[in-house]
Amino acid sequence: MAQPTVPAADPTATAVSDAVSRLYLDKFGKGAVRTETSMQEDLIVTVLYDIFTPAEKMLIEGGMRDSVLITRQLWQHATEALFRESVGQVTGRTVVAAISGFAIPEGMATEVFVLAPQI
Repeated sequence: MAQPTVPAADPTATAVSDAVSRLYLDKFGKGAVRTETSMQEDLIVTVLYDIFTPAEKMLIEGGMRDSVLITRQLWQHATEALFRESVGQVTGRTVVAAISGFAIPEGMATEVFVLAPQI
């Protein structure tokens, strides 16, 4: 019986995953355990799994998830230009918007990048 064919990973999507995960590690103190990036035309979505530091996990378990969420949003705002620049370098395109989201109970984050239309 033939084995199903698994599509090869898109090298640009892999490079975006690596760049975003590296920024999480460098700027937030913990990289993701796993990162997946999907790309479609002018939209990139990166999902990061198991992103919270041990200290953040303790706060979440202690009922202070709002504090973790606010802090993460402040960090994202402070580093947005770095994320745009990094993804722009990887894709060779201008990033016009970077949107971050967090799912605290699941320990996940999303980074959405909207690219300028190609001319």
